[in-house]
Parts: sequence; C-alpha cells; structure tokens
Amino acid sequence: MSYKHHLETVCRYCGVTYLIYYEFHQLRTRLAQLETELQDVRGTAEREKAQREALELGRLEWERALHLELQRKSEEKESSMREKINIVCVLRHQFKK
Repeated sequence: MSYKHHLETVCRYCGVTYLIYYEFHQLRTRLAQLETELQDVRGTAEREKAQREALELGRLEWERALHLELQRKSEEKESSMREKINIVCVLRHQFKK
C-alpha cells in the first residue's frame, strides 16, 4: 500500500477523508436497502394477517351455517317423529274400537 499525500485523501471542501465518506455512503446504501426490506416484510405480514382474519371469519360463518342446518334437520326429524307417533296413536285408538 503506497502512502498518499494528505491532500489526496481528504475532500477540499469538507475535510472528510474519502475512506470515511465511502464507508458512510456504503452504510447509507445498506440502510436504504434494509428499510425497503422492512417495508416488504411489514406489507407481507399485514397481508397474511388480513388473510388469517378472512379465513377465521369464513370458518365462523361456515360453523354457524352448519349449526343452523343441523338444528333445522333435528327439528324436522323431531316433527316427523311426532307425526308418526300421532298416527300410531290414532291407529291404536281406531283398532281398539
């Protein structure tokens, strides 16, 4: 590594060495990249959260519809059973006469 004169390694206007300026520029560039990546990750996380919430809402709606359908079928079966019992009672009453 050859030795350079002090004036060759320092900015005439601000006095900062070129090596420090280069490293600072590299850090700024890396910071900008990381900020962009962070925004991407945040966006992905928000989309995933929205998808989870939509899936959960869909699941809850499906469960409610299933519960209502099962309840309706149970009521239909119970009603049908009552009708059959009534018919049997009527027939028994008629045969007893």
